[in-house]
Amino acid sequence: MKYLLLIVFSFMIYTCSPKKVKYFHGYVYSENYIPLEGLKITNQYDLSIGTYTDEKGYFRITKGDNFKGRFLYVYLDANKIDSIQVSGVQGGEKINYSFVNGRMDTLFIKIPNKDPEK
Repeated sequence: MKYLLLIVFSFMIYTCSPKKVKYFHGYVYSENYIPLEGLKITNQYDLSIGTYTDEKGYFRITKGDNFKGRFLYVYLDANKIDSIQVSGVQGGEKINYSFVNGRMDTLFIKIPNKDPEK
């Protein structure tokens, strides 16, 4: 089953400052701007590090010392339906972060037969 995924990030640059990333957080909405509750958000390498979106589509995961990887995975039931890139480098420049403390990023996603009308 194919999922049409639309990812919209606010691409403001989060500078590499002395401020340490303490947690990842943000919102997951349908493409119709409706919060998606009950989606599991996990670390890409350790599925035990994760949480579920609440009734507002909000999630928060503490970034411990054992957190590895550049992505968070998004699950509906037992199916991985999307990923969120939380860190990245372009052209060898400084690391940019998304979905971290101090930012309010949002993932917009379409899930067939689960996406209510606006």
